[in-house]
Amino acid sequence: MKLSAALSLGVLTLALAACSTTPTNSTTNTAATPSVQASATTPTVVTSNDVDTVMNAFLVRTVDGAEVLEPVTAQTQIKKGDLVEYHVLLTNNGKDRVRDMRVALSLPAGAEFTGFVSPSIGTQASADGSRFVFMPIRSSVNGTTQNLPFAQYKALRWSIQDLGIGATTVVKYRAIIR
Repeated sequence: MKLSAALSLGVLTLALAACSTTPTNSTTNTAATPSVQASATTPTVVTSNDVDTVMNAFLVRTVDGAEVLEPVTAQTQIKKGDLVEYHVLLTNNGKDRVRDMRVALSLPAGAEFTGFVSPSIGTQASADGSRFVFMPIRSSVNGTTQNLPFAQYKALRWSIQDLGIGATTVVKYRAIIR
């Protein structure tokens, strides 16, 4: 199987920068500067075909009672408590239809998963980043089975069953910046 992780790094870097900050060592700028760990949030796409991926981030705002998605740009001010929706676009650039593909995303540090995913049918999640189960993740606490809080989710995974030649599909999830 081929691993394909070609990303639009400009938007990805901006989106991931919103998720964690560290103080800068510069004496001329005392504001916090973003730190990015792109490898921890790069989509992993497993397929035998040529599939390109692009990740975008959007701030979710409410304007006049309706939800509006604002693209994250260099000018976007992201703060603690903001809701961010991540989109991963998967485009089949190969010569054959993709029959079975796995897409796995690690959740960024500094962002807490909200439970929103799309598509939601068959989505899997992981609390350790390696063992995936269908959502919701359940655990046993004092002999009682309970849903694991979304804050403890570390990664998400989708199974895409059919992607035609030249076709694009999208997987999405939302997280709150902490």
